[in-house]
Amino acid sequence: MIQRIQSLYLFIVTALFASLFFTKFVTFGEVEYGVTSSVYMIIINAVIALLSLGTIFCFSNRTLQVRVTIFNMLLMLGWYVMAIYVTYKSFGSFVWTGDMSAVICFPLVSLILDYLAIRGILKDDALVKSYDRLR
Repeated sequence: MIQRIQSLYLFIVTALFASLFFTKFVTFGEVEYGVTSSVYMIIINAVIALLSLGTIFCFSNRTLQVRVTIFNMLLMLGWYVMAIYVTYKSFGSFVWTGDMSAVICFPLVSLILDYLAIRGILKDDALVKSYDRLR
């Protein structure tokens, strides 16, 4: 389970989204916005982190693992939409004059890691199917 590279990718995604709870991603003057600024951001962030962690333990059902990872990727895109919405609602316009932290790139890095995890899962699935053909 943990010796597979996709499990490592999924664990890193979990760690990145868990770290988002403790950081701020946009600063407007003296006001800082992070995941804890909105209940919706807390929910979507927790769901993404828990789905990534739960996906690691679905190693026996690779089809489900791929589907959950794709759903998780869609949630990450929704995370960006929600982040834009929360900052727009708080600031009042789309013109950002604030400072953005490097933490805002964590979901993008997680998208890439989820894609790599899907590739690893599909590679494992192809390997298992090739062994089944040999029997």
